[in-house]
Amino acid sequence: MRVGDVTTHWRGVGAGRLHQKLFAYSGSFAAQFLDVTVNDSFQFGNKVHLPEKVLTCLQRQGGYGGRGGSWLTHSGMVFEITNHMRMPTYCGVREFVTPESDMMIMPDWMHKSLFLKEGIAVNVRSVAPPKLAFLRVQVRCVWE
Repeated sequence: MRVGDVTTHWRGVGAGRLHQKLFAYSGSFAAQFLDVTVNDSFQFGNKVHLPEKVLTCLQRQGGYGGRGGSWLTHSGMVFEITNHMRMPTYCGVREFVTPESDMMIMPDWMHKSLFLKEGIAVNVRSVAPPKLAFLRVQVRCVWE
């Protein structure tokens, strides 16, 4: 079910950034075939399970605001997942625990929105979202 070779790349631009190729599995597949406990809050959320080696690599880079920049933002860790069609989506991490070191587990809706099949390789990289400078909110009142 695995396609290609697992490789890890480090971005030269913006030290402290991680770029890895992992094999993506949906939460329902992981629960049924990989013995992973997946509950409703995972399935309806926007956080994924990543392997422990991702956390180890980020810690090794000194991502706590040191010389290499900070991957741990005020809102937590943010990752960009890109499929074979280069369609990105952004998510957080729920746990750094997966059955194998080259797989990630994502909610079913995220897996479907990226048009993925079980075990297909995706690119995962840590990103720092831009800071919000201005936000305009328009309140709508709906009376019944």
